[in-house]
Amino acid sequence: MKFVLPTFSSFAYTLAALLLLGFSAPMVTPIFASNNKNACESPQNFLDTEKYQQECKKYLEASLDKATQAIRSNPKAEEPYYQRGNTHLLIGNYKAAVADYTEVIKLNTGRFGFTRVAYWNRARAYEKLGEKQKAISDLTKLIGNDSVNVDEYLLRARLYRDLGNKENAIADYKVADRILQQQLNGVFANGHMDSSNQEILDKLRKEVSQMGVSLPAPDLTTRLTLQSIAKKEVERALELARFQPQAPVIEQFDAQLKDLYKQLANAQPQPYQGTAQDLISNAAYEKIQGLEKERTQLLKQFIPEAPAVTFIDTQINKLKILADKNKRVSTSDSSNQQNISPQQLEEMRRWEAKMTEELFKYWFKGVEMAPAQEKFARAEHARYHQELKKFGAENRDTVLSGAFSSWLMGDGKYIWTGTKALEFEENFLKRLESGMSQKQVQQVRERLHSIRRSVELGIPEQSAEINDPSLKKLG
Repeated sequence: MKFVLPTFSSFAYTLAALLLLGFSAPMVTPIFASNNKNACESPQNFLDTEKYQQECKKYLEASLDKATQAIRSNPKAEEPYYQRGNTHLLIGNYKAAVADYTEVIKLNTGRFGFTRVAYWNRARAYEKLGEKQKAISDLTKLIGNDSVNVDEYLLRARLYRDLGNKENAIADYKVADRILQQQLNGVFANGHMDSSNQEILDKLRKEVSQMGVSLPAPDLTTRLTLQSIAKKEVERALELARFQPQAPVIEQFDAQLKDLYKQLANAQPQPYQGTAQDLISNAAYEKIQGLEKERTQLLKQFIPEAPAVTFIDTQINKLKILADKNKRVSTSDSSNQQNISPQQLEEMRRWEAKMTEELFKYWFKGVEMAPAQEKFARAEHARYHQELKKFGAENRDTVLSGAFSSWLMGDGKYIWTGTKALEFEENFLKRLESGMSQKQVQQVRERLHSIRRSVELGIPEQSAEINDPSLKKLG
């Protein structure tokens, strides 16, 4: 099943994503099961809609039971309340959702627990209940003094608007407008420069206009400059398949690029360090994919040594050189870290250590191991994630194609997805066989499958552990 996740730009998650994926791959996205409105309405993988909805209902009901059992076992654990709250929100039990998210907030176990998303989801539940002032109060706690989360400002602006507080609504709309322009201009790297944020900006401005307020035209000059640089660099690389670097046509590209880079250096606002490199690398890989398809078609008519084929080979090689030149592969790269303070970097590293420990317990939940086996499993677990971090930072083409990405589910729990990630996972499981029993390895395999299935369905993970034979085909 395909499902769309909302944008979430919490600073803490941004830092974690940067460290986790080597300052290069896209942001890790926290899962908000409660925002997946189509979790029980879009049976894209099922021919029988009614049957699908019945099965989804069983999952949600089982999720409530699982979470309730967990709460009875340990009333001081915040995660079961959070998961049950998400399920209540999906079902439409908004009062119950508010109660569970309130418990999560009361049981706050740390900055990187579920508290932040609990405030967000509780605000959405309050909105559904018509308790708009309470929703505003939760959003105000989230926004604080330094939030860059557009969703938070937009929702609060609309709530203020609905309550007739035009002044506060316009103030929030203006902040959201500024952040969206920064995102589209690459201030937060290239991850938010896509068309969806342009659509959000256009919708925001329409809403403000309907309130009788006119905003200055958005200044997206930096975005246009970045896009022009990426386009020109790719065009130059393609021409290098025909001409030497000293040729007039290449020198003309060099002059144009020199002017564009000068414009970028003087741009307001300034893009994040490395945004231009990422866009160039992405554009090069995108062009390579097109050329490789063209080459495949030519090979139906010509031999590999044919001039038309060898010319495309040369173009692909030049583009690969360009992409490699613009890769950013290390967290020690000073150009990537110059906007991150030592305190923030240390905080990221502490959280990564906590996340690794929590993730090991999460993935190996229920697997009984002798001390020596646990030591072996921890070593292989750490090795697996280090390998994936390195791969994700060095292979942006697979990241772009969806073959490698990561989903963050809160409290340091995440799962790698995509075809390449699954290859690494299978190798990891095979390595486990040298120090663990087949039964133990199979338990880990089923555990990962359960987590991934919950991601695909957009429902709390407990409900993906149901042993109901009638639901096995959902896997």
